[in-house]
Amino acid sequence: MASRIRLGDSIFSRVDTPADFTNLLKENLPDSDPLIVKADWVAMEEASPRNLEALRCIVDAAQGRVIVTEGHLLWRPRELEPKGLRFLADGVELDWEGLLAGEGWRWLLKHPDWGWFTDGPHWSHLMREERLWLDKHGYTDFFQDNGIEYINATDEVWAGRVADERVVKEAVESRFPPAFTDKLYGFVPEKLFRHRGSVLVSLSKRKEYQSFTMKNMFGLIPDPVRAWWHGPGNRRLPKSIRDINKVYGAFFRLIGVFEAPRSDGPSLFTRDVAVSGGVAQLDAILNHVTGCDVKKAAYISMGNGLFGVHDSGLLREAEKRLGGWFPAPRKAP
Repeated sequence: MASRIRLGDSIFSRVDTPADFTNLLKENLPDSDPLIVKADWVAMEEASPRNLEALRCIVDAAQGRVIVTEGHLLWRPRELEPKGLRFLADGVELDWEGLLAGEGWRWLLKHPDWGWFTDGPHWSHLMREERLWLDKHGYTDFFQDNGIEYINATDEVWAGRVADERVVKEAVESRFPPAFTDKLYGFVPEKLFRHRGSVLVSLSKRKEYQSFTMKNMFGLIPDPVRAWWHGPGNRRLPKSIRDINKVYGAFFRLIGVFEAPRSDGPSLFTRDVAVSGGVAQLDAILNHVTGCDVKKAAYISMGNGLFGVHDSGLLREAEKRLGGWFPAPRKAP
């Protein structure tokens, strides 16, 4: 059996097989029917098989039905149109690729309404692209074979199939300080809301940049490019991440699951993994042991006490016991 390290409410382990990971999850995930999993599909192509392996372990550990949810992303590779469709932005012709940087990103900061996207051909084209992506990486067959319901949060929000914003606002503000914008109260799909009280796992992986389990929940904000939610100079990003966690934390039991591959193990599956009922505590530990600048992830300190507790003593202990864990992913050759 793989060894376990407990720090606060978080469990860490170095696993070598899918069975090791599944057993860790069985021991530490609360019973829930359904079990909802927020996937993490922000990745380079080579990471996609690993994503499915980790999801398979959660499904094998689940005691009942599983629902997988994610939002649309223009960052994913596209099969039909590599640069996406074209459109006019203040008289300048852009494509989807042009929205991801430079003038396109700045245009989105000033024009956060995606009506131009949903009213034209873009939305239906994006759905076709996602279906191809799911097919290519084995998710479609995996979902069908395991009776998994897939809910795209962007599609549900854009279609207006959401929980009553007044009900969401009341629930969130009865437990947490108010969200910085009421927009967030309109982002809970009815298909998820009907399962309130269930466990919601934020399944996240080590990336080449600073991103852990709280930021993974940021993907449930429906915009396929979340420029407005970043804000100029990323000044709006910490509040956006903290508050989407508050919205979902008001209705679901949030559990963070994090993993990173290791190259020094006896199998191709070998990785470092973590499970925690306190996503802010887990992210603080991961941020510390991976050497990231905490000043660039203010949402972690903002979540302290809301989603688990962390302090300097816990982080010093983590540094001693988890030194060298959770290495950054290797770039493809």
